Amino acid sequence: MQLEVNSGLAGAARRGAGLLALVMLIVASALAASAGISSGAPRVADSHERMTGAHAKPHFFGGFPGYLMFGADGQAYSYGEGGSSVGGLAGQHLNAPIVGGTLDGFGDGYYMVGQDGGVFTFGQAGYYGSTGSLKLNSPIVGMAATDDDGGYWLVAADGGIFAFGDAGFLGSVPGVLKPGQVLNRPIVGMTATADDGGYWVVASDGGIFAFGDAGFFGSVPGVLKPGRVLNKPIVGMTVTNSGDGNGYYMVASDGGIFSFGPDAPFFGSTGAIKLNKPIIGMAESGDGGGYWLAASDGGIFAFGDAPFEGSAGDSPIAAPIVGISSPLPPIQLVSGMAATPSGEGYLLADIGGDIGAFGDAVDRGSITSTIPDPIVGMAMTPDGGGYWLLGAGGELHTFGDAQNFGSQSDPDATMAGIVSSPDGQGYWEYTSDGDLYRFGDAPNLTPPDGGQPSDVVDMVLTPKRKGLYMLGSGGTDKIFGDAVSLQSPEECTGASLSFVGAMLTADDQGAWLACANGSVIRLGDAAAFSGPAIPTAIADAELVIGIIPTPDRGGYWLVDALGDVFPFGDAQTFPANN
Repeated sequence: MQLEVNSGLAGAARRGAGLLALVMLIVASALAASAGISSGAPRVADSHERMTGAHAKPHFFGGFPGYLMFGADGQAYSYGEGGSSVGGLAGQHLNAPIVGGTLDGFGDGYYMVGQDGGVFTFGQAGYYGSTGSLKLNSPIVGMAATDDDGGYWLVAADGGIFAFGDAGFLGSVPGVLKPGQVLNRPIVGMTATADDGGYWVVASDGGIFAFGDAGFFGSVPGVLKPGRVLNKPIVGMTVTNSGDGNGYYMVASDGGIFSFGPDAPFFGSTGAIKLNKPIIGMAESGDGGGYWLAASDGGIFAFGDAPFEGSAGDSPIAAPIVGISSPLPPIQLVSGMAATPSGEGYLLADIGGDIGAFGDAVDRGSITSTIPDPIVGMAMTPDGGGYWLLGAGGELHTFGDAQNFGSQSDPDATMAGIVSSPDGQGYWEYTSDGDLYRFGDAPNLTPPDGGQPSDVVDMVLTPKRKGLYMLGSGGTDKIFGDAVSLQSPEECTGASLSFVGAMLTADDQGAWLACANGSVIRLGDAAAFSGPAIPTAIADAELVIGIIPTPDRGGYWLVDALGDVFPFGDAQTFPANN
């Protein structure tokens, strides 16, 4: 059987505004500082399977070194690649001093919050409200942003929580205290869980309050011996970005680090160093292998693999530093999917070359080294014993029984995908401009005169294995061999109006064309299949990248760039096995 594989991410990455929406939805928001700001991976619906975070290593992007520091006067200080400043409040009148800040999910904007709860946005960060006009029982001490840039939480010194936008209110400290009970020490910050389904609130004595799906991994009072007290108060916290995110860090004003949970390793501290000024917060590196501590004079202390990118410690600053934030590396977007010969499983490949195996699919290896270009295409051998991964620059990677018969680097176009020959002893590679290259025993299939699709997003072998059907993002097609032209009379809806993948009927007289918002247009004798509703957030952000048929073509899977798989007809989803 032919295993059709979508390479639609290459097309998605050329959709301009669609890519911006895509990245803003999925890239995790920045880790925070004295305000204890963080969030993580995208939400996942319960009705479908998804590629796990364990297969999201930063092979291609390699992380974003850098950080932003925020002054009490609203000045932003930028260091390194990931800490680009796009504005500040220095010189402007503030009703209350700034107490913290965080980068937004996309990394092209950030928030600052004042002690009165006034929220200030810069770059592409969205504004959803503030407490600036409210009379507060206690001052605001920090904030955390949701991963989709759709909202944020503010936390007050008494543990009160104020939720804005799509940030859910999941409880507060005053709500869990018994009548007449008061906090031992004031709240100094907060941080959100990876799925935005919970958050932690931390007090200056290291006490932790967990809400929603936030797990409790320990607290400072719980590890101190009877009668012992902290040398210096806790000033901030951050969730770990390592492993499954099961853990968090707290930092004291002397730079002492307290790590809790299995995924929060200790990399060092300044607890034994005489500091010029106190530590005010911390931020973790994107891969979870280190962290930065920031002092109120702008001094930076880097530990683990967190690189030192500069500081303000030797330069006069107008107001004390009150926060630090660093972006996470982008999530490894899924760029290909292949079904097994039995239809009882499938593989997902992400842009970094990591593989997720589901059902009876076998993980035969992932790319473990840094690669120059993202993976844009995947093809499985007909016997299911191996697969090819193709990079945008033409780099070919083979696994299992897949053989390397050569590859093409086209300086004038981006490679868009790869299709196996019928017996697996060759393959075709194609570019975004519609150029076709054959290797091994892949036959030379001459196209007829006519159609030349622009912005090619997919190419599939015909069910009779004697032709190729190439689809452009606008719905135009190009045919080779015995393939039949099936120009769509309809357009996709949505901002991009983009098609992302094609699936042919068994008799070649019809097709299903998938759109970026998850809608499917049927042509010819293509039947309608029932299946789950595509979540609104996925549809609105146009994250769907492809359509893959079941072996009997009695159904199909839609896959999005987050690794969500949606089954239709006789297609099923399967649990991960790696």
